[in-house]
Amino acid sequence: MSRMPGVPVALLALLLLAGCATEGQSLLQAFGAARESARRADQQPLNPEFAYLRATGGGLTVLMARGSVDPSSTGPVEVWYTGGLEVIRLEQGRLVAATGLPVEWSGVVLPPLPEWREILTRTEPLRWERRRDVAPGYRYGLVDRLVLVPVAAGRPGALVGDDPARLLWFEERSEDNTLPPARYALDTDGPYGPRVVYAEQCLDSRFCLTWQQWPPPGLRK
Repeated sequence: MSRMPGVPVALLALLLLAGCATEGQSLLQAFGAARESARRADQQPLNPEFAYLRATGGGLTVLMARGSVDPSSTGPVEVWYTGGLEVIRLEQGRLVAATGLPVEWSGVVLPPLPEWREILTRTEPLRWERRRDVAPGYRYGLVDRLVLVPVAAGRPGALVGDDPARLLWFEERSEDNTLPPARYALDTDGPYGPRVVYAEQCLDSRFCLTWQQWPPPGLRK
């Protein structure tokens, strides 16, 4: 197997081991298949050299390792990989690309958005437009008109090892109902200031993901 461009050798080895730990089943193969026990991901030993996400969707739970943080015109973009080398890219906790999944996003264009620290001080909802290309179906230049509003914690979704009541929650709604709402949970107590530690995002009306910074406070040693 050739090395994926841009993936550090140490990370590639780690991801291949993670793939073996889940019987070689990639995220793409497993979505929509039989339900997988979350304990396989939750109990995997972690290499302290890497940051991790716990991602869920379609009954599957996997760990993702951060391969790089890439610069962009609107801010740093974190690149995360599964053991099957599916990839998501996050900017301030928002999904800006997804490849290797049943639904893929590419060509995502965001305007310069305020940091979460500034958003917390706003008294009005934040509105903006996002452009994206979606596959399959070859849909190009889709425009989402979005509004971000604070909400109560409500259901914890796939959040584990943390108290939803201690986090600040936001909902990102499509004003023209192009997608189900996304949700973001912010930790304001950490050393890095307000940051997204859990999020829910639908890539289309039927395919949704969650991701969580891992391990959470309740499971750290």
